Amino acid sequence: MSMTDIIDLGMLVLLSIFELSACLRYLSRLDGWRYRKCGSIAVFIVSVAANTVLMIVFREFTHSLVYLLPSGLVIFGMVYGLCQINITNAYYHTVIILLSTRFLRYVLGDILIGYTGDISYLNGADVGIRFLSGLGIFILFSISLGIVGKYTCKPHAKAIPIRRLITLSILAFALICLNDFVMEGLSPLYGYGNPRSFMTTMALFELICGFFGLIIGIGNESMLLSAERETELTQTRFLMREQLQQYKLQKETADRIAEYYHDLKKHINALKTLKSTDLRAEYLQELEADINKLNYVCKTGNETLDIVLTDTLFACEQKGISVQFSVDGTLLSFLALVDIVTIFGNALDNSIEAVEALPQDQREISVYSSKTGDWLVLRFENPCNKVLNEKNGMPVTTKKDAGFHGIGLTSIRHAVERYGGHLHWSVVNNRFILDILFLDP
Repeated sequence: MSMTDIIDLGMLVLLSIFELSACLRYLSRLDGWRYRKCGSIAVFIVSVAANTVLMIVFREFTHSLVYLLPSGLVIFGMVYGLCQINITNAYYHTVIILLSTRFLRYVLGDILIGYTGDISYLNGADVGIRFLSGLGIFILFSISLGIVGKYTCKPHAKAIPIRRLITLSILAFALICLNDFVMEGLSPLYGYGNPRSFMTTMALFELICGFFGLIIGIGNESMLLSAERETELTQTRFLMREQLQQYKLQKETADRIAEYYHDLKKHINALKTLKSTDLRAEYLQELEADINKLNYVCKTGNETLDIVLTDTLFACEQKGISVQFSVDGTLLSFLALVDIVTIFGNALDNSIEAVEALPQDQREISVYSSKTGDWLVLRFENPCNKVLNEKNGMPVTTKKDAGFHGIGLTSIRHAVERYGGHLHWSVVNNRFILDILFLDP
C-alpha cells in the first residue's frame, strides 16, 4: 500500500467520522438516548469502519440507490445500538437522517467536482480540500439535523405506526429515485464536456430535493404528534369521566359511613334482642358485606392508578371475581397517565375476560408491584386452563377465544418499551403470569 493509498484511507475515515458525528448530535436529543462510555464508543467505531468500507466499495456509485441502502443499514445499526428504542422507531429516525443529509452530501460533492475536477475525498485529491469538504459535511449535516431534530426528536407516547413508516419510506424512495432520474436525464443535455455547468445544475436540484426531504420529515412528525395528541385527549376525557365517577363513589361512601355511625346503636340493640345464634351470625354477615363495599376506593398513592383499580374492583365485584391488589403507586410517578391507563387497563381487562367464564372458585386476579435493586417489577396473575399459542413472542387469540391475552398486550408492550422496559409472559401451573420490568425508573 502506497503513501497515497494510506492518505486516501485516512481521509475516508475522517470523512466517516465527520458524517456520523453530526448524526450523534441528532441522536443525543432522542428520548431513548443512553450514552455508555465503552459500549457507545465501540458502536461508533464499528459504524465508522463500516461506512468507510462502503465508500471504498461504492466509490463510483455514491449518488445511487445501490450505495444508499447499505449506508442506511450502517446508520440504522448506529441508531439502534446507541438508543434504547424499538426497531420501528430506529428505522424511522434512520429514514429521517437519510432524508436530512444525503442530498446535502450530494450538493457539496457536486460543487467540489465541478470546480476542482475531482471527487474531493478520493483518488489522491488535495488533502486540504478533502479535510475542508469533510468539515463542510459536518457543518451542513449538523445544521440540517438540528433543524429537523427540533421536530422529530420529541418523545412518542407509543411506537410509530407501521402505516406511517411505509408512507415515509415510499416518499423517501420516490424522492431519491426522482433525483437519480433527473441526474441521468440531464447528463445527455449538458454532456460531461462542461462538468461545471452540469454539476452546478445538479447541485441546485439536489438542494431542492434536500429541502423537500426536510419538509417530508417534519410534516410526517407533525402528523404523528397530532395523532398522539388526539389519543391523549381521548384518554384524558376518559380519566375525567372516571374521576367524576370516583368522586361520586367517595361521596356515597362518606354518606354510608355517616349512616352506619348514626345507626350504630340501633344495630347493637338489634343484635341484643336476637335470641338465636344463627340469626346473630346472619345479621353480622350482612353488616360485614355492607361494610366491605365501602372498601372499593383504592388508595395507592397514584391518582390515575387509583381510578383504574377502583373501576376494576367494581367490575370484578359484579362478576364475582376475587381481586388482590398490592401496588405502590408512588413508584409509578415516572409513567405518563396515558401509559398507566394503557398498561393497567389492558392487563386487567385481559385478566377479567380470561377468568369470568371459569368456575366461581377459580375467578381471581392478582396484581403486585415490587422494587428489587434497580428494577421495578409489575406482576399480573390469573388462572389459565387453556393452551396459549404464540406468535412473534406474544400470545395469540381467535374470535372463539376472544377472552385471551393477545388483545391489548401489543399496546402494553409499546407503552413499556417507551421507557426502555421489558414485558414477559408465561403460563406456570395453570396460571397466566405477565411481568413488566422497568430499569432504574
